[in-house]
Amino acid sequence: MVQAGGEATMDMLLLICNKILQTGVWPKPWTQSLVITLPKKGNLKLCQNYCTISLISHLSKVMLKVILNGLKPEAENIIAEEQAGFRPDANKYSVLKRALLKAFGKSQAQRDNELLNLNGLGDRKPTALLRKINALNEDPQSLKRALFLSNLPADIRSILAVLGLQIISNV
Repeated sequence: MVQAGGEATMDMLLLICNKILQTGVWPKPWTQSLVITLPKKGNLKLCQNYCTISLISHLSKVMLKVILNGLKPEAENIIAEEQAGFRPDANKYSVLKRALLKAFGKSQAQRDNELLNLNGLGDRKPTALLRKINALNEDPQSLKRALFLSNLPADIRSILAVLGLQIISNV
């Protein structure tokens, strides 16, 4: 309908939408919807065997989409990362994996410490040792910092700890 009206209709719709955003007052037909009940399978005397749909004006849908697109960036700042179900583009499995690793996995500092304290092959094959090293070394920068800090005198390490490692973050 809107496309069939051409550019004049689009301009008028833009004018109406801007007025709604400025005043907060919607045209009366845009605020009304028709609620229809649809029967499901089962006993139709029970309410739970019906679902409802709400039919609203197409122009109202357009305006609601404009508002939704304006609110999305704000919602992204409010919704926690763990709430992946509310983000349409979020990879729910990656979010779950990160949350599980954070809760039950080793921290990067623990992995770096384990990597620095590896005691040779032991009874492992060289390829098994290499896999272990690669698994522990996810963040090479973190390993460099840990190695650098482990070779500093204790008094310097304590000073850097107080400063929050800001000085060596660029190392």
